[in-house]
Amino acid sequence: MKKTALQWFIEQIENHNGVTRAGFQKCIDEALEMEKEQITNAWFHGKLMHNSRIDYHEVYYNKTYKNK
Repeated sequence: MKKTALQWFIEQIENHNGVTRAGFQKCIDEALEMEKEQITNAWFHGKLMHNSRIDYHEVYYNKTYKNK
């Protein structure tokens, strides 16, 4: 299962005691890049399902990020 950018970022903070400012900046930059990719993927999948009557955004989120 994938993690959202926020879930990943929280995990990085929780697992790294004494992280430097540069280390936090690296985590921030990586989380922002992950979020950009996730938004792009969600938009693309939504575009594919545009003519569908199903609320695909919830299906996509649950399938990609939600714990089972």
